[in-house]
Formats: sequence, C-alpha cells, structure tokens
Amino acid sequence: MNLGIDIGSIKTVIYSTNGNGIAIEDEFGKKEIKTVIERTSPIRTFGNGVCGDSVNNLARRKRHFFGNILVPENQENLLMFLNYLDRTIRLKNEYKNACLTIPEYFDEEQKRVLRSVVEISNLDVCSFMTHLTSVAACAALRNLQIAQDFMIIDCGYSKTSVGLFKFVDNRLMPVKRWCIRRGATDFDEAVFSILIRNYNLPNNEVSREKIFKEVNTIKKGLNTLETVSTRIISEDYQLVNMEISRSEYLSALESTLEELKAFFSMIKEESKFDGYVEVVGNNSNNAYIQEILSTLSYNTTLNTSESASLGACLALAVNSRKMQFRVDEILGSDIFVKIDGEDVKPTLVFSHNSPLTFENVKIRYNRKSSFNIEVFENEKKIGLIKITKKETEAPETVVVSARITPFMTFEVSSVAVRSENSQGSSPDSPQNLLFEFESFGLSEKVLNEMKEMDQEFSKTENEKKSVELMRNHLENFLDSFDSSINRVFPGLITAEDSKKIDAIRDSFFESQPVTSSIKEEEDLKSSIISSLDFISDKLKAVEDNVRSEGSEILKKFDSEISKYLTFSTSALRSLHNSIYCLRGYLSTLKLDIENAQSFDRNVFEKLKADVQKNIEKAMDEEDKERKKKEEEKKSAKASGSSSDGSSNDPEKSSRDECQKENDSHVCEDKDRKGL
Repeated sequence: MNLGIDIGSIKTVIYSTNGNGIAIEDEFGKKEIKTVIERTSPIRTFGNGVCGDSVNNLARRKRHFFGNILVPENQENLLMFLNYLDRTIRLKNEYKNACLTIPEYFDEEQKRVLRSVVEISNLDVCSFMTHLTSVAACAALRNLQIAQDFMIIDCGYSKTSVGLFKFVDNRLMPVKRWCIRRGATDFDEAVFSILIRNYNLPNNEVSREKIFKEVNTIKKGLNTLETVSTRIISEDYQLVNMEISRSEYLSALESTLEELKAFFSMIKEESKFDGYVEVVGNNSNNAYIQEILSTLSYNTTLNTSESASLGACLALAVNSRKMQFRVDEILGSDIFVKIDGEDVKPTLVFSHNSPLTFENVKIRYNRKSSFNIEVFENEKKIGLIKITKKETEAPETVVVSARITPFMTFEVSSVAVRSENSQGSSPDSPQNLLFEFESFGLSEKVLNEMKEMDQEFSKTENEKKSVELMRNHLENFLDSFDSSINRVFPGLITAEDSKKIDAIRDSFFESQPVTSSIKEEEDLKSSIISSLDFISDKLKAVEDNVRSEGSEILKKFDSEISKYLTFSTSALRSLHNSIYCLRGYLSTLKLDIENAQSFDRNVFEKLKADVQKNIEKAMDEEDKERKKKEEEKKSAKASGSSSDGSSNDPEKSSRDECQKENDSHVCEDKDRKGL
C-alpha cells in the first residue's frame, strides 16, 4: 500500500492507494488531522487531541512548523509530528512507501532540511511532490475526460500558487508554475495585529491562540459586514469584548491585496491561458480573493488537502508500476554549475520546466589537478563540489555525474576521470575520483539531538501511559475485589473480612496516592496486596485442597492403575493424555490475591472426570485384550501347535506370555475390583 501525505498549515490529510483512494483516519476516526502539536509535559498532544484552553496548553501549542522548516524549533516539532503520523497510520494499516507533498516555494535548502528530518523519522517517505502537481494528478487521474490543457490555482494558507498542466495520452505534464508567499495567513495576521493593538493584549502565543479560534468567523463576517464583534477570555481570565471594522481590516491588507492583484495580472500576461481552470484552497472563499479572480471563469470541484494527498498516492502508484498512466514533475527552478574561481557564465544543467527523470546528467571538464565546482539554484549558491585529482602533465577529462533525486534535490552520484590513449580513444573503465559535495542540511549532531529529544519524550509518555493503565487495573481490582472473590468462592469472605476490605478500599480512594514511575506504581500495588494477606491465607487453603485432590488421583494411577494396564490401547493413550493435562494443571496451580478472580473450579472437575472416564475405558480394553490372548493360547494348545516345553500350568503360561508381549510392563494378577 502506498500513501500520499499532505501536511498543510492547518490540517493534514493522508490517503492510501487501497480501493483507488481511501482516507486514513486518526485515533478519533477523523480524516482531517489538525497540523498542531502541544509540547506539554509529561505527555505531548497531537492533531485532533489538541483541545485544551488552559494558558499552559496554549503557550506550548505549535503550528505552521512545516512551511517554516528552516527554524530549528520547527524542525523538532516536525519530527515529532511525522512520528505521530506514522503511529496513527500503523494503528490499522501497514504501508510500503509514502509521497509527501511540499509547497512550490521550497528551494534546495528547504527541501534538503526537510529530507534530513524525514529520514530520521519513522515515516517511510520515498519522494516529494509539489502541492500543485499532486492536485493536478488527482484531477487528471480521477477524470480522464479533463481538458488537455488546464490550470490549477491554489489559494492556500501560506502561499498562492498557479500551475499550467498538459494531460496527453494519459500522461500528466506540468508546463509552468508560479508562486507568491501570500495567503490566508496574511488575512489572519491582519486580524491578530488589529485586535492585539486595539485591546492591549500581549503579543504572544496565548493571545494569538485565543483569537485563532474566532478568526475564521471574523474573516467570514468581514466579507459583507462593516463591523464584526467577538469575545475572548484573557490570560487573567477576564472577558474581553472586541470589535473590528472592515475599513481597518482592508487598510491592514492593502499591500497584500495589491501584491495578489499584480501576481494574477502577471500570470494572465505570461500564460495567455484561456481554458479550463480549477480553483482550490480555503482562501478562495474570501470575498476579496473572489473579487480578484472575478475575471476568470473557473471551477471549484476539488478539496485541496484531499486532492493533494490522493493525487500524491495515485501518482506514486502509477509511476512505480508499468501502467498506461504517468505523472511527471518539474523542478521549478534552474540549476547551474561553474568552476569555482573562474569568471565565466554558469552552465545550465537542469531546466526549471524539464520533466524530472531522476537519471544522471554528465558534466565534463578537462583538468590537470584538483578543482571545485560551484552549484547554483537560479542565482543562489546551493553547494560546492570538491574534486580531488592527482596532478598530470596533460589535461584529463573529468566526468561529473549528477541528478535530481525523487526528493527534488540536487545530488552528485560520482566523479570519474577518462584518460585517452595514444589512438585518442577512452578506456572502457573510467577511474573514480574522490569528491565531497558541500550543501545545505542538518549536521549529524543536530539530527541525533533531535532524535534523542523525541525518544526521551516517547519514553516518558510510554511510562506515563503504563502507570495510568496499572492504576486503572488496581482501582478496578480493589473496587470489585470482595464481590469477585465471593462469586468464585462463595462464603470464603466473612462479614469481618468485608469490613477490613472496605477500610483498605476507602483509605486508597480517599488518599489517591500519586506515582510518577512504573516502579512506584508496582510498590503501591505490592503494599495493597500485602494488606490483604488475611484473604491470601484462605486462598492458599483452597489451593492446597485442590492440589490434594488431584495428587490423590495421580498417586493412585502411578502406584496401582498404571501397573495393571499392560496393553497399548487407544484408551490407554487417551488416559495418558488426560493424566498429562491434570499434572500440568496442578504444576501451574497458584491461587493468590491477583488471579483468584479468574479461578474456575469447573476446569479442575472436568480434568478429574476425564481421567476417571479414561481409566474405565482403558481397563475395559485391557480386559478385552487379556481375554483375547487367553483364547488364542487355548486355541493353539487344542490344535497341538504349542511347543513341547510349554508349561502345563495355565496361569504360569499366561504370565510368561504376558511377559514376552510387554517387556516394559509388570503383569499384575489382581482382581480389578480392588483397583
């Protein structure tokens, strides 16, 4: 099973390829998982479990950690969230690979940092895909009749992006895309800043979280109303009535709206597109965004997060198999290289709109000795390739093999030298050179610290959960102890015993002892159990009685019955099996305070009955076998086939024959009634 995962600023959606696209639900049965984490102690809270309104919780609530991946704290939060997603998925599913959607504005540095975090997480991510391409894949693969050329506009939370696509011969090909870092977050920030300023609220996480709960209602109201009122509870638990006007809201958004207008005007001019347009993203419901888009004829048939995650998993599935469908991706930026220190124009290696094949591209240089190559993404330097080469008199051809990985990052696969012979031809096997590619990413030290931090949280949480389970078990045990014992052993607990048990129970529930570790909880349980020793003594007496009954049966079998049964019959085998079961039962029998409630006397009685029943069957078959042997001897004697040295004593002859037939048994000539 393959997965598509879309981690948005507000919510996360996961789809699997099962059933041509099924949403993965969280532990609460919800398909949309809030992209939020509370780093509370001792237990963190994730997703839809985040709901507390205490100041302590709000101050530790973290959002928007995916889109702002370069902030160290966000990297830690993302690692925790990725591991939470992995746990959530594995509650009911096993998966092979996952494709993670990323914003179009992610550059080489952001993608490399994200990849570093993903690779130390438990989530099995094998590739990245831009949000727009994922949505387009869903649109095309779920509707094969879609227009050959179409446009996707995503009015998202932290960005607004536009992509042009072609869908020809069941192949989806991105043509070009544009992105601006303006989205719903700018409208939210306008509300935050106005209310915090006008009502002298602290500009911190607590105030923002309290306003965040009302921000969508406020924005929706300001689409049509001149003023909108709301109220929050401040940090000092005072009711604050607030009002925001449409005029001050638009004033705060003036530059944002101008940038968005210019952005769409530029796209209209560059693309010259006049075809099928699909608009996604919750910010498209904003009246001011709708006004900007009013010159377009567009459709709104897709849900952003669902379409992105579903499209990603479908693209991963069709691209990993030999199918009639194909989903291409483009880098969206140009990759250049040039020799370090040389004042020359960089060489284009990967174009922004060329389909990614993940295959190596060879870059050749003629060099006598070691040299360095600078790597650029558009105009930003993203890396340095340091090549170590033994100095030679004549220049040699150095071949650098590089590619764009499935994570959409630049990678150097190998560096080799090809020396030409006297005929001017190259040898078959190039000589590999040592090289080092320096680029963005998190150091091993930082990654290890992040992993250790998450593991420490997990260790504390697991211990806390174990302590809670142990406490629940102890409370249930105490609450129903005497009634459970009386149900299994009627009359065992006297009225005086019940008074003692009530006193122990009342003392425990009134004090509610606090424990913080498994050992402390185990010690508490041991002290409770030891206080019930007066019941343990009675249970031991019951155990001794049961053991005595069973032992008597086994003793009689070993000393008498087993010696009488000399023939190997099916009944004897059944008897041995029932004896084995009874021995096993007695060897594990132990009645104490903790397991007495699960004791079942009927099991013991059934084992005894099975032994007795099989004894009777075995003895019946034994008698039949003996009679059969006796008849055979008499018949043989009558026909004169007996040996000359045979004894005339029938009883002795029977004993001798029995000894021959069953060397391993002792013949007993007792009356069966005495057994």
